[in-house]
Amino acid sequence: MRDLQSLYAAAVDEAAAFFRATQCDLALYNPERGDLRRVGHCVGMTDAQAQALSAYPPHRVAELLAAWPEHGVMRLLDQEHIHLADAQFSRDAGECEVLLALMRAEGQIVGVLRLANKAGGASFDETETYLLGFYASQLGVLIHNLRLLDQERRARRLAETLLKAPQVVQQPALASGKIPAAARGADLAAELKRLLALLNEVLAYGSASVGLVEGDRLRIIAGRGETMPSEMVGYSWDVTTDRKVAAMIESGAPLYLPDVLADARWVVFSESLKRIQAWIGAPIWRPGSARRERASLIGVLNVDGAVPGAFAADDVAVVQAFADQMAIVIENQRLYTSTAQRAAELAVLNQVTAAINSVMGLDEVLHLILDLLGGLVQFERASIALLEGSELLIVGAVGFPPEAAVVGRRYGRDDFPLNRYVAEIGRPVAVPDVLTDPRWQRTATAAAVRAWLGVPLIHLGRTIGVLTLTSSAPTDYSAENVQLVSAIAEQAALAIERARLLEELQDHLTRAEQRSQELALVNRISGLLSATLDPHDVMQSAVTSLVEALGIQQSGLVLFDWAEGYGQLVAEHPLRAAEEMARYRIPVANNLSLARILETKTPLAIRDAQHDPLLANVHDIMAQRGVKSILLLPLIVRGEVIGTIGLDELGELRDFTPAEISLAQTITNQAAIAIANARLFAETRRRAMQLQTIQEVTGRISAILDPDELLSQVTEVLSRRFDYYHVHIFLVDETGEYLVARAGSGEIGQRIVAKGLHLRIGMQGICGQAAGAGQTIIVSDVRADPRYRPHLLLPETRSEIAVPTRLGDRVVGLLDVQSHLVGGFDEADRFVLETLADQIAIGVENARLYQTAQERAGQLAAVNAELRAMDEMKDEFIQTVSHELRTPLTFVKGYIDRTFPLT
Repeated sequence: MRDLQSLYAAAVDEAAAFFRATQCDLALYNPERGDLRRVGHCVGMTDAQAQALSAYPPHRVAELLAAWPEHGVMRLLDQEHIHLADAQFSRDAGECEVLLALMRAEGQIVGVLRLANKAGGASFDETETYLLGFYASQLGVLIHNLRLLDQERRARRLAETLLKAPQVVQQPALASGKIPAAARGADLAAELKRLLALLNEVLAYGSASVGLVEGDRLRIIAGRGETMPSEMVGYSWDVTTDRKVAAMIESGAPLYLPDVLADARWVVFSESLKRIQAWIGAPIWRPGSARRERASLIGVLNVDGAVPGAFAADDVAVVQAFADQMAIVIENQRLYTSTAQRAAELAVLNQVTAAINSVMGLDEVLHLILDLLGGLVQFERASIALLEGSELLIVGAVGFPPEAAVVGRRYGRDDFPLNRYVAEIGRPVAVPDVLTDPRWQRTATAAAVRAWLGVPLIHLGRTIGVLTLTSSAPTDYSAENVQLVSAIAEQAALAIERARLLEELQDHLTRAEQRSQELALVNRISGLLSATLDPHDVMQSAVTSLVEALGIQQSGLVLFDWAEGYGQLVAEHPLRAAEEMARYRIPVANNLSLARILETKTPLAIRDAQHDPLLANVHDIMAQRGVKSILLLPLIVRGEVIGTIGLDELGELRDFTPAEISLAQTITNQAAIAIANARLFAETRRRAMQLQTIQEVTGRISAILDPDELLSQVTEVLSRRFDYYHVHIFLVDETGEYLVARAGSGEIGQRIVAKGLHLRIGMQGICGQAAGAGQTIIVSDVRADPRYRPHLLLPETRSEIAVPTRLGDRVVGLLDVQSHLVGGFDEADRFVLETLADQIAIGVENARLYQTAQERAGQLAAVNAELRAMDEMKDEFIQTVSHELRTPLTFVKGYIDRTFPLT
């Protein structure tokens, strides 16, 4: 997108859509006024609301910037910042949440992106806040780049337009005799109108006109524009009472009235002038004359606009440049209409002008001016010196012997009082005989000089140099000679400035092309960095890209662990084995180069890496890696330095250029963003995996009732899911004095368990210490910890975390995890393992209770079986006894029945 207004509208629309904000607005910062002004396009606001936010006054902007958070996004309605908000506007607009994101580019504030009220009544979370800050920073860079592109386009268009000026002005053919005054006036008006049309190519105006001074009157002789009334041409007024003209004469500079109605110097003497709201007046000075004098003013170039503030500050300089060109046209016309001799001189002058404007290079322009002067004025030596601060630099000379080597010499202005005097007064000075002038400074190269003529080179009212002509015999330079040389000097000044402008433009174009190539490279590298979300791949791509971009031999990326006090080499080009990279650890303490980077947060270029005192504590590392010179680039995430990238020159000592440093830091900034994103993604994914693992292990703990199987599966799941080097689970024995290995991951873990590994609590190793203290212990480098007891079956252990398992306040075991990486564990690992440790303790206890219940149930079943057997015996006994007792009773009953009948 190459149009700023389109960019503003698209940025607002896309931000509102992406963050689901019901309101979105964009305001640009003006460092000169210190205020913020809306760009016009907004989302979700009524006209009245948009008008209420149309401008942020400087005092409010200053308060906002002073309170702005380092991460770049302000929650305006939070308690911390709500005093900066417009409470009435927030109530009227129904705002419940407002985010302000600061847009920056190259250390400058570009503007503010404003979001309010997420759709659906939800709140903007931290991730959205971070993404908004990133979006605003990228938008600021894009706006800044488009502004620079617009400026370069305008500078180029101005240069090209100024180059057209000599061709647009059609100089009449010189001839002897008189030309009717009417024809001369018509030719001049036509030429001025062509210049006004050319001016319109680089400056949008409502109308423009040229007025010439005629005695005490200022008369409009040419004008053009859509709002230019025809009756204004020929209109005149008293110049002595015009306060605008008086102000231009007093200052010697153009005058800009951004709001004519607010300026008392503006007088509306015609109905047609009521349309004018903004106005620029550029004085047209007689070429070679002293400015700030009424007699030197020959006219005024008027440019107007139909709205207040229609013009920018650089537009004033453009108008003055065209006024100076018009001065040449007017003066040439006057010279042309003088005498036949003046006509001949004017012909030569036009030849000089045409010749000067046909050459592009500054050296060619200077030599051509000096060569052509020889055909107009009598002299033996000539030179052109340009002012550079308090010095004079001779950039062109003719007539001097080669051994004098004049060109390129610098002199103080006080070394040549006459040159200084001409530069100060801004007028030509002719000295017929320097021996009679006390200001003459005699030097070896000027020993034979007798006559001297100095003419200032003036551009836009500023003396830029001095043209000097000398002769070895006294010479009385005529007024015509001085006037002619002055006219050529005026052309020469324009040509010199044009040549300078072209050289600067070419330099701008070269740098723009270089910048374009750099931006393409940065975009390509940004694409590579964004192509993966694996932190290691991102870091490796960063160092590889920097090696290719700067043409160096070696690069390394170091991330710092501030708690442990060292930085670890984690990526490099050419790539080496992880074990070899692990050997390079950069200490934080007494690291002067790191302290400098932390203080300034800017790149640090060191020419002699093996001897510079800033690298005193890593000279041995520099020697091991063969580094001769190094460029250290800070990796900054959210305002904090998380690491550095070192670009190593291995061949010879090297001075990194500012352009190389800028490009490298730009790529590093992209890498920092990509690393932060990749780490955030990896952390999010890891946290999800951790939660999933906790859920899975908890499920298995609940489902498995065999303690040994439970512990075995937990170690295997943890080892496989998190790629741990080794996982071990210990239980406290019955005496409460030892930790006994009950389960371990893999074949090695089974072998360790089979050998009956046990550790005395509070005495042996990191695990014993953790169990004795009842607290988790994390060791980033076991080889540096005296408590570590290496195991022959685990030779690659470099870091370890020991987590006690508890039932209530009682330690019943320990979960021990080991990594093959230094610093392999962080607080996220602690959280997961401590969570699982307690679940493991509960699971083991539940399994033990289940086994106990099963054993008790078996015992009860046996007792029940025995009771059932006894019950059966009881029933058989009762039946037997009953049978035995029933038989005698039957006999007795029969006997009674027979003996004692009822009837």
